[in-house]
Amino acid sequence: MHGENLFAQEYQCAFVSAATQFLDRAVIAAAKLPYQPTGVPCFGLNELFVGIDVGKRQDHTALVAVEFSLTQPTTRDPFTGNFVTTPHLFVRSAESLPLGSDHLDLPGRLRALLASLPGTFKQVHFIMDSTGESTLVEVLRRDKSLNRYPLTPVAITGGHQTSHLAGGYEGIPRPDLLTRLRTALGPRRISLPVATPGLPELETELIAFRSDGQQRAHDDLVFALAVWLAYERQKIHLFPNSGRRP
Repeated sequence: MHGENLFAQEYQCAFVSAATQFLDRAVIAAAKLPYQPTGVPCFGLNELFVGIDVGKRQDHTALVAVEFSLTQPTTRDPFTGNFVTTPHLFVRSAESLPLGSDHLDLPGRLRALLASLPGTFKQVHFIMDSTGESTLVEVLRRDKSLNRYPLTPVAITGGHQTSHLAGGYEGIPRPDLLTRLRTALGPRRISLPVATPGLPELETELIAFRSDGQQRAHDDLVFALAVWLAYERQKIHLFPNSGRRP
């Protein structure tokens, strides 16, 4: 950004959309609109996905929880005779831990997060950007109250394709991860309910985030929201062919 655009943004406090802007504010605002799923909830099928971005020395560790649920109509599809289910995704919590927090406090924060969310879930999944944090992966896998939940460690790479790495890690290129996040925040995919704890901080990071990574603000919550999209099954949730139940 340069010339008149730079002057307008820096000295006239005008908002100027740059080529490096990751998300349009209108996209974020649309995701915050009240959304009431139509149809009847499919009880007992809700799942929870917790994205974990482990902070380094100058970064926060961040946790973002996303709920996956299904609804179905009250009548069967006239052509197939089946109930056609519709998936829904809601951000339920966003939290940045204080700078300098001991990584070994993470299991306790995860237990507190799960206890704070209403309802029950068929399954809880942890997806963690654990590049260089193999010890923390083992701590979570050995925790007696958390090891019943699947943990997928992810390494964000500078490569060009998703890969399976040693230690059960999923390697995903940074551009691919951000593309999935931008798509996920499209129409009626991930919703950002205004009552979600930590939403103002997450919204601030999403607005400030730049595709080139040169934003001044922290991006820990953005990557905690993005990292769970590395979980392979999210391709089904984000690009669904309507499910069918007999």
